[in-house]
Amino acid sequence: MQSSIISPFLFNYKPDESLNLSSYKRYIHLNIGKGASLFTQKKGTLCIINDANIEVIQFYQNLGSSKLHEFISTIALNWELIEEFSQLSSKEIYISYQDFENGIITLEDVQFMVRAIVLMNTDIEKFTPLFSQSFTITQDLFINSLIKSVVKQIAKIKDSTNKSKFSKSLELFNKQIEIGFKTGFFNHFQNIVNLQNTNMVDCIDKYKQLSFWYFIGQTSKGNKIAYDTNGNLKSQYGEEETYKNHFKLLAHQIKKCYEELTLQQINYYNLPYNDFLSTVNPTKGDVLIADLRSINQINTSTREQKQNTVLSNVLNLFRNYTCQWIILIDNDSKLAEIRSNQEQLVITVHKENNTEFAVISNI
Repeated sequence: MQSSIISPFLFNYKPDESLNLSSYKRYIHLNIGKGASLFTQKKGTLCIINDANIEVIQFYQNLGSSKLHEFISTIALNWELIEEFSQLSSKEIYISYQDFENGIITLEDVQFMVRAIVLMNTDIEKFTPLFSQSFTITQDLFINSLIKSVVKQIAKIKDSTNKSKFSKSLELFNKQIEIGFKTGFFNHFQNIVNLQNTNMVDCIDKYKQLSFWYFIGQTSKGNKIAYDTNGNLKSQYGEEETYKNHFKLLAHQIKKCYEELTLQQINYYNLPYNDFLSTVNPTKGDVLIADLRSINQINTSTREQKQNTVLSNVLNLFRNYTCQWIILIDNDSKLAEIRSNQEQLVITVHKENNTEFAVISNI
C-alpha cells in the first residue's frame, strides 16, 4: 500500500503560482500531502483531494475540530516546557558528565543520576502539565524515554572528537542535553501513535492521535513522516534550531487553514493512484496535480520507490487525460534525463524560498 511520507501544510508556499493555468471546474490533487495549493483556490472551487496515507486525509477532514486545536495547543505548551525542564536539569547533569568523562563514574552511574534528577524535577509545579497522565498517556514510559535519550546523548558527547568543548562550556553542553530531552519527548509520542496503530491497544482518541502524528511530522528530520514496512512511524527528531519556536504557531495557522477550506467544496479520498483517477475520471475543464518532489515521495510496503520510478508511473497515468495536468518534481541532476525523454511536454523551473523545483505539464 502506498503511503506518502509527508506532514500536511507548508505555509506561505504556493506551488501553482505562475504555472499558466486557465480556468477550471475541478481541482484534483493526486497526493495532497502538504496541500499548499489547496489553500489558494478561489471561493466555491470543487476540490477533489486524495492521499494514499489515511492519516493525511483524516487530518484534513478534522481541521475544524476544537479537540484537535486543543490538543495541538497542549503539545505546543509542553514542547516549550520540555525545553525549560531540560535547562533546569542539565545544570545538575553537567556535574555527573564531568565525572563520567574523567572516568570517575560509569555510564550506568550516569543513568542512575539522570533518573534521580528527572524524577526530582517532575515534582516542580510548573512542569505539572508536561508530566500529566492525560498528556503523556503513560507517565512511566514518558520519563523512561526522556532518560534513555539523555543518557544516549551523554554517551555520544563523550565519544565525540570535540568532547572537551562540551565539558568546558556549560552552554554547549546544555544544548546537547536539550536535544536529548526533545528526542525523548519526540520518541515517546511516536511510540504512542505506533501502539495505537497496532489495534491491540486503544490508548488515545483520534484527535490526540492526529495531533501527535502532526507534531511528529512538523519536528521530524527533513519535516517528513516516514514509515517502516509494517506501517509504523520511523521518523527521527530533526534537531534543527528552527523548531524551537515553530510549533506554538501551528494551532493558529491550522484554524486559519480550516477557515479557507470552508470556502471550498471538498471531496476526500484515500485510494491508490489508479483507483482514485478511475473514480474521479478527470475530464476537459479540470486541472490535475501531483507533487513528486522529495517532500512528497512514496513509500510502499516493501521499499521506498525512487522518484524517477514514481514519475514514470504518474506520467503514464496522466497521459490518459485531456485536462490540464501538472507534476512537480525536484530540480536536480535527474531533470536533464527527464528533459531528453519528454520532448513533447512543457518543463519549466520555478524558485520558492531559495529552493528550485521543476514543473512538467501538458499546458
